[in-house]
Amino acid sequence: MKRVFVDANVLLELLLVRAKVAVVSQLFAEQEALVFVSPLSVHLCYHYCQKENITAARLTDFFQDFRILDMDDYVVKLAQKRYKGKDFEDCLQAACAELGGCDEIITLDKQFVKYSGTKLPVTVLG
Repeated sequence: MKRVFVDANVLLELLLVRAKVAVVSQLFAEQEALVFVSPLSVHLCYHYCQKENITAARLTDFFQDFRILDMDDYVVKLAQKRYKGKDFEDCLQAACAELGGCDEIITLDKQFVKYSGTKLPVTVLG
């Protein structure tokens, strides 16, 4: 089965019901894959959702639908190696996806490929 990594911005689109929530929701409805996220994405969702008074219980329920990858020193070192002075977060996310055995990255970030240094195929949702 295909292993898809979902960037934090995609998750936040769902949780905060932003402008592209319909596109993201459709993707998940059509997706027949194992869906992975990083611990960094979990952190970012808690951070931004706390500001919007989304409860921890809601987030706990939300993340039950995803597999959370490890983020260890290998991930950090790969991200550091690829970092070119812009968007270290993208480097971390890509390294996590690659070392976690994912086949593809899904994001809303049009600059993701440019700044992450990923070798994986990247789908940018419009």
